[in-house]
Formats: sequence, C-alpha cells, structure tokens
Amino acid sequence: MYSLLIDVVSNNSMILVWSQKNNKLVGKSIFSTEKNSSEVIISKIEALLNKYYIDYNQIEKIVAVIGPGNYTNIRVGISAAKGIGIALDIPTFGITQHELVAKTYKTNLSSNLGVLVHAKNEDFYFQKFNNGISLDEIKVVGFQDILNEVIEEKLCVIETGKDFLSLLLKNNKNFGNLKSNHIMSISSIGIIFKDLDKNTNKNLPKYIKDPNAEKYKKENIYI
Repeated sequence: MYSLLIDVVSNNSMILVWSQKNNKLVGKSIFSTEKNSSEVIISKIEALLNKYYIDYNQIEKIVAVIGPGNYTNIRVGISAAKGIGIALDIPTFGITQHELVAKTYKTNLSSNLGVLVHAKNEDFYFQKFNNGISLDEIKVVGFQDILNEVIEEKLCVIETGKDFLSLLLKNNKNFGNLKSNHIMSISSIGIIFKDLDKNTNKNLPKYIKDPNAEKYKKENIYI
C-alpha cells in the first residue's frame, strides 16, 4: 500500500507517493504555479499515480502540509486531501512545514532545535523542537527577538531560506549554530508516515497570519 504527501502551501509545491511496504519513495512531482486549485492538484496527483501504475484504492493514508503560509494555498491542499480521503474512506493527516523539517533532520543535536521560515521583512515563523517533538506553538517573531532567544537558550537553528543569515550579516551579528538554505532529503520522509497517530486526524490549517496576508514564496526544501 501507499501513502500520499501533498505540500502546496505556496508557489513551490510537491506531491509525493511513498511505499509503506518497501519504506521508500515511489515518485514525486515538484512544480511551481501561481494558480493552485483543487482541480490542478488533483490532476497532478492523478498524473503521478498513473506514471507509476498506482490506483487510488491502493492509497491508505494522506498527509497534507497545513502551513504556515498563504490562506488560499493552505485551503487548497487541505481540501484536496480531505476530498480524496472522504472518497476513499481513508484517514487524512496534517503536518506543518516546521514539523516536516524537524522530524526529518537526522543530525544528532546536543541542544534543542529552532526552525525558521521567513514570513515577511524581518519576521519569521518560529518554532522549537527536541528530537522532532515540538516544545511550543508556531509564532511570528522578529529578527532581534529570535536572536536573543536562540543565544540565551543555545539553540541550533535551521532556516529554509537565507533571510535570517542575511539579517545577521546586515546587522554585523554572529551566530554559529545556524544552517541556512536547508534542503530535506526525500529519503527521510518515511519517518513522517511512521509517526502518524491513526486515531487523530490533525488537519486543521495553520494560517498564523491574517487570511488576507500577502503571499510569500517558500524556499524549495526538497531534493
């Protein structure tokens, strides 16, 4: 049987099929579009399944990235996941981009991990983890406040782009435990499906910002 991951929270989108039996990637489709809609996403999913001769009834679970990000894109991804889930009578789950990064980050850490996704200007979506388990909720935090917190708590920090690094250089600040332009290995995705709680459909959207907030361009985090 197979699992499906849908990530369309912004312009850089991905759909992925994972083999539960073999615990490995079957195939993926990474694409960029300004006009994501449920119809577009469904057509991308169908094309990917057809490419690998997989029928819908072979899908046993669906995971959608639920934010943070643009209101419309989040709704589109969740709607597509829920629609397929209802039609096939299979569970749908939600995962944030921060959880996706933290859970698949394999490097051994001697401290907690902070995950940053650029929001706008000097603001970032920020969340802390310990061994892939969240220690707090995602919040929008300014550059200086994040810097103070990560230094005080001696956090290792991952950012999906390089905006935090750019601000460090701009302000002549130094912070050694930072990994910018993080790219997640697709081979590590399997842990996401293993960690799912089959008794919980956690698919509520994570807007964080106002629904009418300006669309941001998410960095590509997938190999």
